[in-house]
Amino acid sequence: MSDIRVLTVDVSDTSVGELAERLAELRVDGALIQAENAPPGFWPSLLSELRRRGLNWLRIKYVDLDRDARLLSPHNADLLGKALEAYLRAAGETRSPVELRRISKPVSRRDLLRRPLTALTEYSSAPIVLADGCASRYPSCTLCESSCPYGALEGKPPTVDPEKCLECGLCSDACPMTLIRSPQASLEGYYSFLRSLSALAGRATVLAVCPGTRRALYEDMDNRPGWKPPIPLILFETDCYPSLTLYHAALSRLAGLPLIYYCPERLRSRCNRREAVERYRSMLEELEGALDGLPVFAGSLEELSPKPVKPSILPPPLLRGYREALSLLALGKDEWRSLRHAPFFRVEASDKCTLCGVCVNKCPEDALSLSVEEDRYVLRFNHARCTGCGECVEACPEQALTLSRAVNPGLLSRGGVEKIAESPVARCIVCGAPIGPEASIRRVEEELRRIGAPEYVVRSVRICQRCKARRQVEEILRGPGNS
Repeated sequence: MSDIRVLTVDVSDTSVGELAERLAELRVDGALIQAENAPPGFWPSLLSELRRRGLNWLRIKYVDLDRDARLLSPHNADLLGKALEAYLRAAGETRSPVELRRISKPVSRRDLLRRPLTALTEYSSAPIVLADGCASRYPSCTLCESSCPYGALEGKPPTVDPEKCLECGLCSDACPMTLIRSPQASLEGYYSFLRSLSALAGRATVLAVCPGTRRALYEDMDNRPGWKPPIPLILFETDCYPSLTLYHAALSRLAGLPLIYYCPERLRSRCNRREAVERYRSMLEELEGALDGLPVFAGSLEELSPKPVKPSILPPPLLRGYREALSLLALGKDEWRSLRHAPFFRVEASDKCTLCGVCVNKCPEDALSLSVEEDRYVLRFNHARCTGCGECVEACPEQALTLSRAVNPGLLSRGGVEKIAESPVARCIVCGAPIGPEASIRRVEEELRRIGAPEYVVRSVRICQRCKARRQVEEILRGPGNS
């Protein structure tokens, strides 16, 4: 069980430095700060001080008892505090990356003596790569590497270049296997956060902010003292919006607490992660009409007018559960729509496919299946399970498969399976027993003729192993010279 400390402070008589010092002295796994009489910039200033001191700021959450209660009206901020505690406890197993600090100013002798490690290191929200699963199950996949607009990921499993990484979290959205995760927004933590708010399901929404937009939101609220949201808004902060993946959005929608982002253009235009945020917005836009309950961006208090949605059953927080959550939100026509960024994929087979089954055996997610149906071999593709790793394309000996980013909401909503290739069953010319797909037998015949094999060898391809064995026995019994 994680040890979470709750600190309630009156900012009117507590400075940023004093509170940071109190937090530095705590020997706990996480902390929740509940602040009264705090100016809009208090939390961003405290966050900067925590990072400067080398403290694990990722394990510290903040509640403004005045403004957050106003957003949650008619409920009080205690509800938010308990939900954030649930988040911290469930996310307790998520390790936070630590890197040596690039020291740009002198470190005091006092800090070096009292806290030498934190004086020289800094907690980072750079992505965490689950290297073993990534390298062993998906050796051909490069989705996260190609998604990064800053070129910060390289290799297999990918390593993060701290000089290039801006800690935006976009790569975690690119990985359908959730093997690269942002420590800013633990999936397990967010799942518990939503479950603890079940009393508000269908009657509230989650308002996501980053530290900068949180300050802007508070300032906008202070300038409009009479403003109240149409439904309760539950504040959830992350360092950058893309770290809240499509899986977070799906869980929110199914919990009846859909996501909305507060991101005024005046801040977005000068954000150093703008490219990542814009790419994330493009991903959401290209899925409009395909998935229900996608997050929306609000740039002003007037745009904070979400409509309540009915809750559904939350799937368990496992990989297949997250993929299933996305499928449950599918809506629209049974037609394929091309994508540029969203993690949905389509595998197609050309007429070169022999239905040999190599791709089926290679797929780590069982997204391809081969079966015999009414005297025909059928290769089927499961759209809901495909993670776009490309293992099937790499393995295909005929280069008959292509992989593309695409979504078919109608197919997803009815289970996600479609036929992509078929071939009649070929039968033994001696006994009539099935010997494999006709396409595969013909391909072997073509190859034998290409290399100049005798015709009797070519014909033997259409004889089953049992009949071949019987012929060999008969030839042995007849003896040499008796053909």
